[in-house]
Amino acid sequence: HTDWVITTRLDSDDAISDMYMSYVRSRSTLGRVEFLNFPEGFQFSDGRLLLYNHPSNAFISAASYRRDDMVTVFSEWHDRLGSIAPVRQVPNLRLWVQVCHGDNVVNQERGIRADHRKYRERFPFLEIEEQTTPRYLYDLLVTCFRAGRAVLSSPRRITRLLPKRGHA
Repeated sequence: HTDWVITTRLDSDDAISDMYMSYVRSRSTLGRVEFLNFPEGFQFSDGRLLLYNHPSNAFISAASYRRDDMVTVFSEWHDRLGSIAPVRQVPNLRLWVQVCHGDNVVNQERGIRADHRKYRERFPFLEIEEQTTPRYLYDLLVTCFRAGRAVLSSPRRITRLLPKRGHA
């Protein structure tokens, strides 16, 4: 019995924070069909959390009128939804996790190693490994080198790699 519906895209092998839906609801402009995209998130690979930025990621939500021609997150590919309705970027929140694993041929590690002590409580259901300082520094160096190599091969990627000031 509502005029508005919010849909959110989430694959079965990925995760969102417990706070994700409350942020979507509080930032949705009911009365206006729009998509909300949280460009900053994480990747999770081999027990490690990686900071990952993606301006048109799959973790997107749609606010739409409830009717037969309702707009949802599956109305178009996630990176083309802007052709249907405005996409509003919601920066400075890391509320989603893309899980990288051997069975997933699309996702590869692209993020920069995160300090798990800062973010572990957002995703208590992930089995994040305890990190020693040497292991953390090694992973940080390797992931920064990989990111640098990716930027050299395609300079537009720099906007995905570097967090903006004040990021959560």
